[in-house]
Amino acid sequence: MPETLFRCAVYTRKSTEDGLEQEFNSLDAQHEACAAYALSQRHEGWVLVKDR
Repeated sequence: MPETLFRCAVYTRKSTEDGLEQEFNSLDAQHEACAAYALSQRHEGWVLVKDR
């Protein structure tokens, strides 16, 4: 049986521009958390795409 592939996106948002100048901000933290979840699902066939 062929493997089913699904495409999904990580959507991050920030309600204000406060803190965006920081080297690591809440958008980075949100993306990191989602990436960690995707990696935790490797056993289900999830693959984290390197492009952000």
